[in-house]
Amino acid sequence: MGAIKYLLLLFRWVPNFFSSDPETKTEPPNPSISHRPTDASSGQSFQFAFNNIDFSDRTLRLEITDSGSPSDAPSDVEEVRQSRWWWRPKQEEKRLRAVTLHVNSAILAAKSPFFYNLFSNGMRESLNKHSATVLRVDASEEAAVMELLYFAYAGHLSRETVESPSAVLDVLRAADKFDVASCIRHCSVLLRDSSPMTEESASTYLGLPHSVLAREEVRPLMDAVMEVVSARFKDVTDLRSEMAKLPLPLVEALLWRDNLNVASEDEVYSTVVEWAREKYPEREERRRILGSNLARLVRMPHMSWEKLREIVKCGDNIDKELVSEAVIDALFYKAAPNSHMQQRILVDTGNDRFYVARSYRNRPVKVIELERPRPHCIVYLELKREELARLKRTEKMRSEIFRLRAHAFYLVFGHYMSTDQSTSFFAVFLSVTKWGGTVGGKWEVESAVRMTLDGEFMSNRAVQCEFKNGEKCAEPDIFRVHWVDFMANNSSYFVDGVFHLRVELGLLRQGQQQ
Repeated sequence: MGAIKYLLLLFRWVPNFFSSDPETKTEPPNPSISHRPTDASSGQSFQFAFNNIDFSDRTLRLEITDSGSPSDAPSDVEEVRQSRWWWRPKQEEKRLRAVTLHVNSAILAAKSPFFYNLFSNGMRESLNKHSATVLRVDASEEAAVMELLYFAYAGHLSRETVESPSAVLDVLRAADKFDVASCIRHCSVLLRDSSPMTEESASTYLGLPHSVLAREEVRPLMDAVMEVVSARFKDVTDLRSEMAKLPLPLVEALLWRDNLNVASEDEVYSTVVEWAREKYPEREERRRILGSNLARLVRMPHMSWEKLREIVKCGDNIDKELVSEAVIDALFYKAAPNSHMQQRILVDTGNDRFYVARSYRNRPVKVIELERPRPHCIVYLELKREELARLKRTEKMRSEIFRLRAHAFYLVFGHYMSTDQSTSFFAVFLSVTKWGGTVGGKWEVESAVRMTLDGEFMSNRAVQCEFKNGEKCAEPDIFRVHWVDFMANNSSYFVDGVFHLRVELGLLRQGQQQ
C-alpha cells in the first residue's frame, strides 16, 4: 500500500513540477502520434509521460497474437479476479511479436477499474512489480489498444485516428473491453460529430456489442443514431417496403421505441414476422432470431388474446420454448385485476419496456366478458384531455378491437360537424367487423361516463342496434356532446384530465350462421 500511495503522490506532483519549467518536458518516443494542446475540458494531460521510462513504474508487455479473431479478454474487474491466467496464450493462437511499454500504473489505474485491478493485488502477475505485466492482444486489436493507452495519458486520440471513423470505432470497442469510460464517451462524441449520420453508419453503430450500447457513455452517439432511425422509419409499416435490406440491429432499435406510429401491438408483431420471413428464409434461423432477439422487444402484454394464442400455436415462425416465458409474463400482466397491480409488475421488473405501452393509434380498452343473464361485455375506454384537444375537425380515432362471441367490435370517436356545418360535437360510435363463423345480430348498447372522483359512472345513453353481414344497419351513436361544452375549462366530463367511458354491449338476438 505504501508504494501505491507514493505513486498517487507522484501523480499529483508531476504536473506542478513541469508547469514551472516547460523546457524540461519529454516528448513520447512514438513519432507516429501527433501531439496537440489538450482542451481544458479534457482535463490534465500526461502525454509527456507516455512510454517514458523516467515517469513509469511498471513495464507492460503486449503479446501480439494471431487467433483469427479478437481475443476475449475480460473487461469486468470481478471477471479478471476470477481468471488469473487469461493472459496466457491459447494453444491455437500464434504469437507474432511482443511490444514493451513503460507505463505509470497510477495514471492507468485512475482511468480504468481494469487497470486498477491489473496493477494491484487483484491479479497474480501484479505481485511481482519488477517483472513485466503481460497482456495478450490479437493483431487486429493492436492499433486500437495502443491508441487507448495513449488516450489514458493524453486525454485525446491521435490525429490519424480521429480522421478515420473506423479507427475510432475500434478504439471504442477496446475502451469497452478494458473499461475506460472516459475514452468510450470521447469516441462516442467523435463518431457523432465526425461526419453526417447516415442509415449505413447508424446500422454499423447499432451493430456494436450490447455491452457497448448499454453504456451511458455512448448516449451522445445513440441519440444521433435514433434521430436517423426515427426520421427514416416513422411508421413500423415502412419496414414492409424494404424488408430484406434492414439489418437486425436496426429492427431492434425500431422496436425499442415507444413512439412508433402503429395501430396496435398486433401490427408490430405481424410486421416483424413478415420481416423475419424475408430476412431469414431458413426456418430454424428465423425461429431462433424471433425467439431470442425480438420476443422481449414486442410488447406482448399489449397484444390481443387472439394474437398471443397465434404465437403459441404457430411454431413455424418462432421457437415456442424461447418465447413461452415472454407469453406467460404477458398473460399474467393482462390478467392483473386492476391498473394498480399492473403498475406493481412494472415497478418490480425495473420498468421493463416489455410492459410499457406504445403510443398506439388504436386506443386500448379494458373488457369484461360475461355470459349471464345473456352474453354481454363491459368495455372501458380512457382518453386524455390533451390528446382529444389536438383533434382537428372531422378527425377520427378508434379503439382497439374487442370481441364478444363471434363478433369483433371497435369504438370510433372524434370531432364531428353537424350536417349543416353550424356546430361541432364530440361523439362515440360503435362499429363491428366480421369475425368467426357468425355475423349479424341485434344488440343493446348502453354508455355511461365517469363524472366524479369517487369512481361512479352516470348513464348517458341506451340504444338498440342491428348488424347484418358485418355491416351497420343503423349508426349506433352511443355518446354525443357539443364540442365547446365537452372541452370547456370547467367541463365535468374529465376527471383529473381523463375522459372515462363505459360501454355495456349485450346480445339480444343471435345472427345467422354463415
